[in-house]
Amino acid sequence: MIMLLVKLVDETLPKILLSDRKLSSKSEPPEIKEGEEDEDEEEESILQFNQDACFTKCISQLLLISAVREVIDEFFEMLDPDQIKTILDCLNYSCNFAQEFN
Repeated sequence: MIMLLVKLVDETLPKILLSDRKLSSKSEPPEIKEGEEDEDEEEESILQFNQDACFTKCISQLLLISAVREVIDEFFEMLDPDQIKTILDCLNYSCNFAQEFN
């Protein structure tokens, strides 16, 4: 479940908005430890802006943050420290992206 969260956070960021800017090192996505591949490479090479896709990704990020809060509230005691760290890394990644964009 945690690896799915990492993938969802990474794939729902509207990275195309910063395609002309270099993301700082603090904006690197959390590592996917189970060997999952990032199939979203093509999106970064596309130079066209799709307003609907961007809007959808921004809303997805907000919904993911809300879902993470619910998971933490209900299952915190069941999560091990590595899982908590991964969740925090995902939230930090999303926050850093938003901060650089704004």
